[in-house]
Amino acid sequence: MDIQRRSLFKIAAGGALLVTGGSFLAKENSFMWNLWHQLRYRVTINAAPARNPDIISKRQGQETVLYSQSQQTDLLKLNPMAGRIWEMCDGSHRVGDMIRSIGNRFDVVTSECTRDVLFTVANLQQRGLLRI
Repeated sequence: MDIQRRSLFKIAAGGALLVTGGSFLAKENSFMWNLWHQLRYRVTINAAPARNPDIISKRQGQETVLYSQSQQTDLLKLNPMAGRIWEMCDGSHRVGDMIRSIGNRFDVVTSECTRDVLFTVANLQQRGLLRI
């Protein structure tokens, strides 16, 4: 493929990604749209999220199960990393501290750890399980 064709392909591919990515996030009140705005505007590195007092956790093997006392039902099962994030959401640990701790404990690359912690905190907050 010559240079002009390659450049034209890159422009077309970039335009397609821009249009599809924009439409993907443009659906207001969709899960991803809400999650993106939670991440962008509410979840910051300096935030110290705290658990909703109605929610208790119990360990089942490697998983952490979140249980609502008022609804008397299991709400969510968390993998080991998300369970550790949940444990650290006590109002005294900042998100930045969680990223460092989780990265060291699970031997995860910092960029992936940052993404995972931010998405987990935003998801739990959107479900009403955390207060930021």
